[in-house]
Amino acid sequence: MNISHAALEIIDITLSSAPIDFGSLNPGVSLQSALAGSGYPLVVTIESITNVDTNLTLMGTNFTSASFEFEAGNLSYSNATTEFKTETALNYTALPPYSNWINIPGPKGGPALNRSIYFWITIPPGQEAGIYSSTVTVKAEA
Repeated sequence: MNISHAALEIIDITLSSAPIDFGSLNPGVSLQSALAGSGYPLVVTIESITNVDTNLTLMGTNFTSASFEFEAGNLSYSNATTEFKTETALNYTALPPYSNWINIPGPKGGPALNRSIYFWITIPPGQEAGIYSSTVTVKAEA
C-alpha cells in the first residue's frame, strides 16, 4: 500500500488603509507623508490560515496624469516612521529591504500578524499639475 500526502503552502494577506493618498501637493515638495489612514501606514495582515514563512516586497508603476508622468522612484516607503526610506522600483527587489519583512512566521492557525508600510512622495520641481495615479503591488511569497 502506498500513501502519499501533498502539503499545500498557503499565504493569505489582507491590505488595509488603502488606497495610498497624499492629498494636493505642489511641485518640489520632498518626502511628504501619505495621509493618516491612507497609506500612513498601509497595514499588511498575514492571516491565521498562512502556514509558511512569508517575505514581503513591493513594486510600483510610474505616476501618470493624462500625458504627464514622473518616476515610481519618487515614492518612498519604510517599515516604520523612523527607518530608512526605500525608493519604489518598477520591479520587485530580490530580497525584502527590512529585516521584519523576511521569514515572517506563518501563524499556522494562531493570531494574524501585521506589518506596516509607510509611504512618502517627492514631487519633482516643475512637474505639471494634474491628478496623478500609480499602482503599488505588495507581493507575499514563501
